[in-house]
Amino acid sequence: MTSGFQYALFFDFHTSGRIEGVGKDFHSDEFTDQVADCGVDFITSHARCNQGYAYYDTRIGIRHPGLSFDLFGELAGACRKKGIRLAAYFNGTLSDAEARLHRDWNVISPEGRVYPEQNRITPYCRKLCMNSPWREHLASMMEEVLEKYAVTGFFIDCVHPQKCICPFCVEKMRARGLDVSRAEDVERFSADSAEEFCVFLSERVRKRKPGATICFNGGLEEPLRDSVSHLECECLPTAGWGYSFLPVASHYFRNAAPGKSVLNMTGRFLDWGDFGGLRSRASLEFDMFYGAANGMRPDIGTHLPPSGQWETPVFELVREVYREMQKYDRWTLGAENCAEIAVVSTREPSGIVCNTSVRGAAQMLSELKYCFEIFSGNGSWEKYPLVVFPDTMRFSVETAERVRRYVADGGRVISSGSSSMAWEKDVFMLPDVWGAEAEPGGLPFTPAYFTADRNFSAGLPDMPLAVYADGTKILPSKESEVTAWFVRPLVSRAWDGICAEYYTPPGAKTEFPFLLFRGRVAVFAPELFFGYANSGALPLRTIFANALKRLLPSPLVKVEGLPSHARVFVQKKERFVLVHILSYLPEKRVNAFVVEDRLPIPPCRISLRRDGRTFRKVVLCPDGHERAFEQDGEYCVVDLPSGEGYALAVFEFA
Repeated sequence: MTSGFQYALFFDFHTSGRIEGVGKDFHSDEFTDQVADCGVDFITSHARCNQGYAYYDTRIGIRHPGLSFDLFGELAGACRKKGIRLAAYFNGTLSDAEARLHRDWNVISPEGRVYPEQNRITPYCRKLCMNSPWREHLASMMEEVLEKYAVTGFFIDCVHPQKCICPFCVEKMRARGLDVSRAEDVERFSADSAEEFCVFLSERVRKRKPGATICFNGGLEEPLRDSVSHLECECLPTAGWGYSFLPVASHYFRNAAPGKSVLNMTGRFLDWGDFGGLRSRASLEFDMFYGAANGMRPDIGTHLPPSGQWETPVFELVREVYREMQKYDRWTLGAENCAEIAVVSTREPSGIVCNTSVRGAAQMLSELKYCFEIFSGNGSWEKYPLVVFPDTMRFSVETAERVRRYVADGGRVISSGSSSMAWEKDVFMLPDVWGAEAEPGGLPFTPAYFTADRNFSAGLPDMPLAVYADGTKILPSKESEVTAWFVRPLVSRAWDGICAEYYTPPGAKTEFPFLLFRGRVAVFAPELFFGYANSGALPLRTIFANALKRLLPSPLVKVEGLPSHARVFVQKKERFVLVHILSYLPEKRVNAFVVEDRLPIPPCRISLRRDGRTFRKVVLCPDGHERAFEQDGEYCVVDLPSGEGYALAVFEFA
C-alpha cells in the first residue's frame, strides 16, 4: 500500500529564538544532493517550529529573529529541481512565541492552569487552544506557504485532544449543552474539537490545492481517515514508545484508514530533543525492515542543526540502512500483507496502540508466528477466519449482532476477560453463542491459578499455574466443553486489619471455568493478554497456542527452527508470496533498551499453505538463490539456510 512514497526523511528544526546565525551554513543544493543520494524522494521540513518561529518570509507569523534569509524557500526550490517532494511542517498546538504574544489563545486546563504543574522544561510548556483565533491564524499561514512555494503538502503535529476550559471552549460547550464541570463532557468536547480542528485545516488546504498531501499526528487515524492523504506512524522505541508500540501500530494503521499509505517514522537519535544521539545501524534496520514487512515505507527523523550544517555521519547511517533496504524493493514495494486472524478491540481515548491487552495479544501472536491484523470494533474484520477479542472489548447491540452473524457464517472466535459484555452491565451479550453466562463481581479470590484438562495440557507444567490477571466468573452451559479451570489460593491476598496475607499458595481446583469451548468459540475467563503483557508467563502463551491450534489447525505459515524473538510476516505481490524473517532483539541495559547487533537466523523450515496454488520456485532474496522445495499436499515446504538480521524468501507460483 504505497501512494508513491518510497524513502522519506523527517528534519526537525525547533530552534530557540536566542540562537543567532540560523541557517548561516545551509546550502540547499548540497543538502538536497545528500538527500537524493540516500534514495529519498520525500522529506518533511519546518515551515514553522514549535518554538513559534517561521523559516520563510512570512507576512502572518514571526520569522526566526536569527534568520536572515528565506531558508524554507531555498529548500523548496532545490527540492523541486531534484524531484524531491517536500511537506511543510507546522505544529498544530505548539507555537511558543505566538502563545506568549497572544495569551488569550492559550489552553487553560480544567484545574485552571496554563503552565504544567510539574516539569516546565518541555515543548508543552504552553499549548494553544484549537477553538481560539489560533485556528484561523494557523490556516492562514498554511495558505501562505501554498501561495509562495511548490510544496507537496503538510505535516501537522501534536493534534491530540486537549482538555481546555478557556472562554472560547466554555462558550462552545454551553452552546452544545455540555457542562464544563463534568469531566466526561470536557473529555468528549476535547476529542470533538481536535477532530473538527483537523477537518477545518484539511478543507482549507484542499480548497487551495486539491491534490495536496496532509497528515495529522495525534492518534486520530480513524476519525480523520477521510481528511488525510496518508498516515505517518511516529514511533521512537528508545523514547516513550518502547518496543511494543510498532508491533501493534504496524498491524493497526493499515486498517485504520484502508487504502491510505503509511510512513514508518522513527529517529536516528534516542529522543526528539536529543541532538547528539546516533542509534546503531542494526537498531534502525530493525525498525525499518519491520515496517517494510508490514506495508509501511521508511521515514527516519533527524535534526537539522541551527546553523544548517548537516552532520555527515547521520547521512552515512541513513544511506547504509536505505541502500540495504533498496536491494529488496523489487519485491517489497507495493506488497500487501496476508493474515488469517483479526484482533479487535475498543478504540479508547489513548488509542488502540496503547491498549495493554492488545499489546499482549500482538506479542503472543508474533512469538507464535501467526499472521494477524488489528482493528477497532468499527473495522471490517469479518473476512478473517478467526477473530480475537482481547480482555476488554465490550459489545454494543450492533457489534453483538455482527459477531452473531460472523459465527453463524462459520467464523471462529477467541474471547477473554470482559470481552463481549454489555457497556452498561457485566453480562455477556451473546450467552448462547459464548456457551456461558457471566456472573457480576468477578472472581471471589485473588490471586488466581489455573489447571488444564489432560487432553488440553500439551506443553503445560503439571502444577497449578499463575494467571497474573483478574478474571470473570462464568457459568458454562450444558453445551459447552470446559478444558481448563481456575484454582483458588489457600488464602486470598489481602489486609484484614491484622494480617497481611501476602503468601498465597494454590489450593483446590474450583468449578469455575478458566477456558471453555462452545463449537467454534473459545472463551478465556481471565484477562489472558493483560496477564501475559505484564508477566511474560509462558504457560499463558502455551494455553493460548493450544486454543489457536484447535481453531486454526492449518495456519497460513508454519515455522520450525526459529527462536521466539524472531518475527515472520507474509505478503503477496503479483504472482509472488513473500515470507519475511527478522531476527533482532532489544536488550535491556540497566534503564535503556538497545538493539546493537543483528542476531543469527538459524537454519529453519518454512511451510507455506498453498491455497490451491502450484509454486514454480522459491528464491532467497536479494541474490536470487533458488531453494529446493516440496509441495505435496496442503503446504509448500522449504528449508532455508542460516542468515543474520533479515531474510526474505519469495515463493513464485504459476
